[in-house]
Amino acid sequence: MLKQSIFLVLITAVPASAWGPVGHRVVGKIAEAHMTSEAKEGVEALLGVESLARASTWADEMRSHPDKDYFGKFAPWHYATVPVGENYKDEFAPKKKGDIIQAMRSLEKKLRSKKTDRKEKIEALRLLIHFIGDVHQPLHVGNGKDFGGNTCHVKWFGAPKKLHAVWDESLIDHLKLSYTEYSEFLNHPSAKQVKAWQKGSYVDWADESIQLRNRVYPGTAKPEDRKYCMKGWSGRPEESDMPDLKWDYAFKHRKAMDARLLKAGVRLAGVLNSIFE
Repeated sequence: MLKQSIFLVLITAVPASAWGPVGHRVVGKIAEAHMTSEAKEGVEALLGVESLARASTWADEMRSHPDKDYFGKFAPWHYATVPVGENYKDEFAPKKKGDIIQAMRSLEKKLRSKKTDRKEKIEALRLLIHFIGDVHQPLHVGNGKDFGGNTCHVKWFGAPKKLHAVWDESLIDHLKLSYTEYSEFLNHPSAKQVKAWQKGSYVDWADESIQLRNRVYPGTAKPEDRKYCMKGWSGRPEESDMPDLKWDYAFKHRKAMDARLLKAGVRLAGVLNSIFE
């Protein structure tokens, strides 16, 4: 019982979701519009009538799976840790558990292999769809000091919120759009943009998130000076130290968030096109 309790603390003490269901579905919906007929056939052969939008949230929904070990085996794959001032390096990933970059490489390899059975491929596809969305959320490539903004306490229009949750859901929910409406608003890249965005690697996409990550923290640019960020999971800052994020924050970061969701969708399509060509 004690072992199980400790495990539950550990898996809930890390950023295990990104964008929330609406954001992930936006990524999936956008991807569908940029897939080749071969990719669509390949995905349908595995998922049947399940759309990419529906499949995109499966990895987070598995947190409710009665077998906690089942979720636990891929819980560390939702994110990567890259210290301030660095770009992603494989050496930053935990040797045994891995991280989101290594997970995406492994999942793509499984999907390409003729030796992978159908059940494994279905799981790999659902996870890959989700993780390509995750790596585009800037706080899913964390700095190693605040669990991807999960121990940074802010206020969202006066209500207490963690910075990670602001980027997961609050900025998106603020628009009051369905995922289909949001994807339709965003999904107008030029052919030149699609070609350029699909050229990058998983590491390139993580490094883009790092560059944006450095700008999403309100106030001081120095992590050690952010009084609203706790060093651990216990305690909370003084309310006067919690930045109150409102219209100006949402306006400032709207274009960046829109771009990350659009790029994630276009790139997901590119990966699937390559796998099922």
